[in-house]
Amino acid sequence: MKIAWVFLRYGEHILGGAEYHGRLMIEQLMRWNLAQVDVLTTTATVHFQPSNDLPAGVEVVNGVRVLRFPIAHQFYDLRRHQELSYYHFYRSSGLSTSEENEWARHMPFSAALCAWLDAHQSHYDAIIVMPYYYAFHAALVSPHKTYVWACLHDEPPAYTRPVMRMLNRSRGVIFNTEPELALARRLGMTNPNVGIVALGITPLSGSAERFWAQREDRRPFLLYAGRLESGKNIAELYQRFIAFKKRHPSPLVLRLLGKGPESPPEREDIVAEGFVPAALKADIMAAALAHVAPSKAESLSLSLLEAWTVGTPSIVNGQCEVLRFQVTRCGGGYFYTDQESFDNAVLRLVNNPQHRDEMGERGRRFVQQHYTWSRALKAFMEVVS
Repeated sequence: MKIAWVFLRYGEHILGGAEYHGRLMIEQLMRWNLAQVDVLTTTATVHFQPSNDLPAGVEVVNGVRVLRFPIAHQFYDLRRHQELSYYHFYRSSGLSTSEENEWARHMPFSAALCAWLDAHQSHYDAIIVMPYYYAFHAALVSPHKTYVWACLHDEPPAYTRPVMRMLNRSRGVIFNTEPELALARRLGMTNPNVGIVALGITPLSGSAERFWAQREDRRPFLLYAGRLESGKNIAELYQRFIAFKKRHPSPLVLRLLGKGPESPPEREDIVAEGFVPAALKADIMAAALAHVAPSKAESLSLSLLEAWTVGTPSIVNGQCEVLRFQVTRCGGGYFYTDQESFDNAVLRLVNNPQHRDEMGERGRRFVQQHYTWSRALKAFMEVVS
């Protein structure tokens, strides 16, 4: 099987859940000779204001052929798209039908990529676009061959008619979890060809002992791993942590892995590590009191699953149905809905190390059972075959 796989951005340097998820799946498909994949992407490296950061052309990334095309600024108005997005978020009436169509027309895209895909679509058995938002225009090129790997969030864009039309007209739609599929159905998706495909998680070889042996700072810590941006609700996590420390003074630290525009407050108990090598990341995860996922909109959290592989429980935002579903399904952590429930979750783990270890072990067993590559690849091939 030959597949064209479309992303807005792609590469080992890209920090993004959908992009990382897709890259792992592609590399495994190639490794097991299940498919020959060409990645079609743009020269952008960020999603919020995409620009031509990388050269256009062809390169090979971990054995995968990657074709990069320039962003077509002359064909869309990002400022108008952002203006309409703002109205959609904050205007009580939302957007009119014509405004929704204008909003979709001005989504960031590459005209060169879409033209190349249109000219070469006959070379491929299937086209995958991922995620739904940033591959919108590519999904319209050849819908009879296109599977949308949605990565759908409960967010205003998902409620628009252009997005639902795209999902319903595509050959199939792939989801990461059951709550994500249920959300799509509630929003009006009627496409009968759907599948739930997660991914395989290779257990991290993290060591808490190794981490503490290399650090003079022995304070216990909560860990956030991901982009520091509003879409991940990171500012609320800063606020909740600071409020917890005021109400419950202790040596507890909030440690951050990742970068982004939402820089943390300058405090001695909030430590920004930035990007770290994979081995150190695994050790930090193993040493954490708990992993924290504050996002309200996720279709899957890879950092949550990775934390579970090293036996670290998670505290997640209960407003995110997917995260709440994951932790309650396996008992690998707590969800919070307000400051009191956030505080209670932290205190339970601080005050009972054995309970912390038991929850982390439940998470570890859950990943071992449900997130294997053999299971994920089988599910994927069943959908696209």
